[in-house]
Amino acid sequence: MEMDLDDYILERSCGFIDDEHALLNPAGEEFFQWYQGQLRRGIRWRQEEKSTAPRPRKEKRPRQPWLTGMSKWRRAGDNQVKWWDYLRQDVRDNPTCLLNEEFRHKFRVTYCIFDRIVDALKGSGLVQDPRVPKPGAPPIPAEMKVLHILRMLAVGAQYDAFEEASGCAGKTIQALCIKPASSQTKGFYDWFVDHFYDEWVRPPDQEETKAELAYAAEIGMPGMIGQMDAVHLAWDACPAGASGEHAGKEGYPTKAFNAVCSSRRLFYSCSRAYPGTVNDKTMVKSDEFIRALKEDPLYSDYEYTVFDRLGAESKLKGLYVTVDGGYLRWPETLDGYKSPRNDDETLYQMHQGSVRKDVECAFGILKKRFRMLRLPFLVRDAIDIEKIFKTCMIIHNMLLIDDGLSSIGDLDGDWLNDDVNAFLEMNRGPRSFGFGGVQHRETAETDFTRVGSRYEDHHGNPDDDPVAPGYDAKKRVLLDHFMYCRNHNKINWPLKAAQVRPRDVGADPPSRGVVAA
Repeated sequence: MEMDLDDYILERSCGFIDDEHALLNPAGEEFFQWYQGQLRRGIRWRQEEKSTAPRPRKEKRPRQPWLTGMSKWRRAGDNQVKWWDYLRQDVRDNPTCLLNEEFRHKFRVTYCIFDRIVDALKGSGLVQDPRVPKPGAPPIPAEMKVLHILRMLAVGAQYDAFEEASGCAGKTIQALCIKPASSQTKGFYDWFVDHFYDEWVRPPDQEETKAELAYAAEIGMPGMIGQMDAVHLAWDACPAGASGEHAGKEGYPTKAFNAVCSSRRLFYSCSRAYPGTVNDKTMVKSDEFIRALKEDPLYSDYEYTVFDRLGAESKLKGLYVTVDGGYLRWPETLDGYKSPRNDDETLYQMHQGSVRKDVECAFGILKKRFRMLRLPFLVRDAIDIEKIFKTCMIIHNMLLIDDGLSSIGDLDGDWLNDDVNAFLEMNRGPRSFGFGGVQHRETAETDFTRVGSRYEDHHGNPDDDPVAPGYDAKKRVLLDHFMYCRNHNKINWPLKAAQVRPRDVGADPPSRGVVAA
C-alpha cells in the first residue's frame, strides 16, 4: 500500500521511518530529500538576512527626565493654555471683542503696555529665547510668564494659582520673580524696577513743571508741584525679632513708603521701605524729591505770581508740596491749619484738604488695581516688598499716560466753574453745625476747632517741631492769594476723567515726557 507523500514526510521527519525502510519507497524518499533541501536553504537565507540587515528595535518613547509638572501636563494631549486666546490677532484688533475687554480687566494693562514689557523681557536674558535650541524642556513663552505675573499682582494670589490657565508652574514663576540674595542674576521685580523706574517714576522736567503749576494755579494753589503722603503695607512674614520695630500705629508689622504724586495722580517719586514705626517727619528728612525742591534751581528758583487780598500781584519763589500735619514745617512742605483761628484759615484748611486728597486717591487706586498691595505680604525679604510696590507704581503711571489722564487740565474744556462757584457761595456765610437735631450758628464760643492756648501753636510743642525760616510767611501769602481768588470766583475744578478723556484702546502709549492729547 502506497503512503501519501504528506504522511510520508511527516513520519520520516519524526523518525518513524528509518533509512532501510526508506529504500522501499524511492518516490517518497526523493520528495523528502527535496523538501529538506528547501528547508535548509530557507533557514540559511533568513540567517544571512538577520546578520546583514539592521536589527529591529522595540519602539519606545525617548526618555525625558525633565518632563514633570506643568511640562508633562502641557504634553499630555488636548490640554491647551487658555490665555493664548487673549493674544490672538483677531482679538487684539477688535476692541469690541469680549476677550479684548477682559484683557484689561484681568491683567490691568493694555496691549501696548503688555507688548512693551514682553519685548524688554525677551532682551533681558531672564527668559530663554525660543529661537536658540537648548537641551531639555522647550522654553515657556515670555508672554505667558508676564501674564501670570500681572494676574498675580491684580488679585494677590500665590505663584501656583494660575498654572492651568498660563501653563507655567508655580515654582517656575517663583524662581523668575524673586531671586535669593546670593544669586548672580536678577529677579523679575528687580529687573522691572531697574529697567523702567527711572523712565516712568521721576520728578517732572521743565515742560511738565509748567503744566503742573498751571493746573495748581487754576485750583487756587500756586506753586504747588504735588502732594506728599506715606502709605503702609502689611508684612505678614515679618521676622519675630523685628516685629517690634515694624508694628506701629496700625498694630501689626508694616513697611512704610513716602511718595509724591501730581494733581493728576502721576507718581513723581517713592522712598525706600521704612519700618512701620518710622514717622513722616523722619522719612521726609531723607526724601530725594524734597532735596530736589531745596537744591535744584528748576524748583528752588522758580517764580510764580500770587495776589494779595486787594488783588496786587507779586512774585513768590520756590515750589512746594502739600502735606498733612504730620510733616516738618518747611517751606517745601506746606500743610493746612490744625487749629484755625478764624474763618479764612478754616476755609483754607478745607480747600487744602480737598486738594491733598489726590495723593490719597492715588494710593487707593493703586491698592484697588493691584490687590497684592492690600493683602499682607508673605515674602521673607523686605527689599522684595519695595520692588513689588514700585513695580505696581510704574504700571500705574504707564496706564495713566496711556489713557491720557495725565493731561487733564491742559485744555480749557477740562474745567468746570458753575458748580464750584455755587459751592463756594454756599460756604461764604457764617458756618453752622447740627446738634440734637437743631442747627446752631457757629460763634467764637462754639468753634470747637479752637483748642488749647490762644492758637499761637498750631502743631504742638514748638521745641519738638521747629518752624523753618520762610514757612509762616509763605503760608500767609498763599492764604491771602486763596481768599482773593475765592472772593473773585477765580478758583476752578477739573471735570471727571471719563468726561474729558474717554479711553482709547487702540492708541499707542506715549512716553513719560509726552503729554497725551
